Amino acid sequence: MTESPELHQKVDKILQRVESMDNFMPWLVRHQIPSIKKELMEFFSKKKRAAKVYVAIVGEKTITQIVEETKIVQPNVSAEIKTLTECGLIDTIIVGKNTICKRNKMDKLLGLSKELEKNLKLDNNKGKVNDVAESGDTSPIADTQPDQ
Repeated sequence: MTESPELHQKVDKILQRVESMDNFMPWLVRHQIPSIKKELMEFFSKKKRAAKVYVAIVGEKTITQIVEETKIVQPNVSAEIKTLTECGLIDTIIVGKNTICKRNKMDKLLGLSKELEKNLKLDNNKGKVNDVAESGDTSPIADTQPDQ
């Protein structure tokens, strides 16, 4: 397929528009940071597995790497990745058979991962929640069951 100058112009225009929106988003969000952060912390306090997965995403990680790090079974990690993507908290890209996940600008803007580590007692960016302190659950299968 031959690439036309018109096609390049359209792609450039789309990229410029996306970049413009991406740059404008932090300005819009800054005024709502306290309420957004509060809502997300409430969400994560009810969805500890999602918090574990989110905190485990440092840089770019495949789902397999997140599974290995968090010790959460793959279907549950995939479900949390879908939820986090739909909430706009992470970006994913498919490369071959792998899904690569990374936190987006919202994390840095909101300081969300730092807040999660502090408030939910997450250890060493490994996504492990101190379940005994939080819920009293010491069962090894706690992370293998779907959240309710």
